[in-house]
Amino acid sequence: MSTYIPQGHPGISHKGARFFSKTMKVRVLSIKPIQELNSHEVLLSIDEDRQIFKFTTEVNQVGGRQLQTTQGEQRFSDCFRFNQRVAMNISKLVVKFYNKEAVELPADVGILSLQKKLHPN
Repeated sequence: MSTYIPQGHPGISHKGARFFSKTMKVRVLSIKPIQELNSHEVLLSIDEDRQIFKFTTEVNQVGGRQLQTTQGEQRFSDCFRFNQRVAMNISKLVVKFYNKEAVELPADVGILSLQKKLHPN
């Protein structure tokens, strides 16, 4: 679902600003290990677009316990900066895959919301 605001339309306003708003369905299509140690390639469908992101998992010993941290590359963080719930849902699937738990793919992980301020003419 997307909202298109035609030129000359007052649009969505917030303190006089005008915005273009769009929402896109995000799905994880595949997760696969790559040659780099503890790394995975994650193929996402974002509306009609497809993007591949690299995720890396680190396991450290902290106070006699193992601590596992999984994170996406910087480009992933930038893409989902304002959509943390979607990013968390994707990361959870990567963690399950890394831990050899069952992961059903493709998996719907949420809606990516974009909002861009329109510049006045």
